[in-house]
Amino acid sequence: MAREDGSVNARREPWLQVRTAAGETLDCLIDTGFDGALVLPHAEAIRLNLTVLGRVPIIGVGRIRAIADIAELEVEWLGEVRAVEVIISSGDDSLLGTELLDGSRLTVDYINYTVTISDEA
Repeated sequence: MAREDGSVNARREPWLQVRTAAGETLDCLIDTGFDGALVLPHAEAIRLNLTVLGRVPIIGVGRIRAIADIAELEVEWLGEVRAVEVIISSGDDSLLGTELLDGSRLTVDYINYTVTISDEA
């Protein structure tokens, strides 16, 4: 069974470090309201030297419509390397969405302030 471990912060937000295939780490807020894989701030995309592949329409919080750049990033996820689509944001938050959670079990433990994502059946 492969698993990813994170934590719940003092504001009761679940966070997880996502590792890139190149060995970088990304601190991501787990956002079950986001159906994509990752959202990264523009500064983080520059730091990772991501190449913009195109633009997509998005609907954000408050149903605000916008256009965002997209890129691809290889990440280590549940014991495998996966290429995922990244939405590049003008905001400051790095988000992990349900595309990465699909087919896994997410456990957020508000007693021990831990997060576990596993591929157990």
